[in-house]
Amino acid sequence: MGIKMSKGPNLKKAATAVKKGVEEAREDIAQEAFDEIQQRLGAVLKNPTGFYESRVQVSNQSDTIAVTDGGVVYGPWLEGTSSRNQSTQFKGYRVFRTVLNAMDKKAETVADKAIARAVKKI
Repeated sequence: MGIKMSKGPNLKKAATAVKKGVEEAREDIAQEAFDEIQQRLGAVLKNPTGFYESRVQVSNQSDTIAVTDGGVVYGPWLEGTSSRNQSTQFKGYRVFRTVLNAMDKKAETVADKAIARAVKKI
């Protein structure tokens, strides 16, 4: 006994909805990470000028969405990943790493919501 699935309009519509949901999930996760990074930077930076915060961006490449500091030269030092952090008392704020760990835990929930929204549109 088996079930045959045709490639009829309903299956195509469902596949399109899921694909759209996955894309929306990636965007939602990136936006949430961006918002969390901005919030944490606001809390930890001692004398913010706004320059570093303004360089944090969501970068959408072909199959990847990333949140970066746009390559600011002192970004690794602020994060604590520069070799300079080893020779100074300042060990970095760890903002991006902390948010990455938090988003790893939240990603499935955020993705489920985005996919559910897309599927409801079928």
